[in-house]
Amino acid sequence: MDFTHLFSLLKVSIPGGLRDGADDNLGVYLTNVEASADLDGNVEVTAGDFEVKMYSAGKDGEAYVYLAMLPGQTVSSGTQLFRFRSESGQEVPCDALDADVVLSSGNMTELSRTVEGLIHTVRIEPGTFVMGSPETEQGHTS
Repeated sequence: MDFTHLFSLLKVSIPGGLRDGADDNLGVYLTNVEASADLDGNVEVTAGDFEVKMYSAGKDGEAYVYLAMLPGQTVSSGTQLFRFRSESGQEVPCDALDADVVLSSGNMTELSRTVEGLIHTVRIEPGTFVMGSPETEQGHTS
């Protein structure tokens, strides 16, 4: 019996950090993906442009990893494939692809991206807290 998997696994790594990085609450979405697949030689499944939320697979070292299964396809250079959304709802597009990305059926494709321009926010509970730098800190008044 022959078996060929029609789907491709896309793995995206995004460095973590407060500036231009991912965090535990970042949503990663794939946009502008299209797919068609022929199942058993007679049933065709076709989908137009749609958005896919990638699965957050946690951290691998300092990078956050996101996964998605897609039918095999080629995403052309110049396509904006990724969009990022923070927990607060801020959306940040990713630069367009600088080369074609081939998602081969039955294989995994790995990419690295950065999140530029994402503002990380932290909720501060109501109460009393000190704001600013200590008066003894160099450059405090500048």
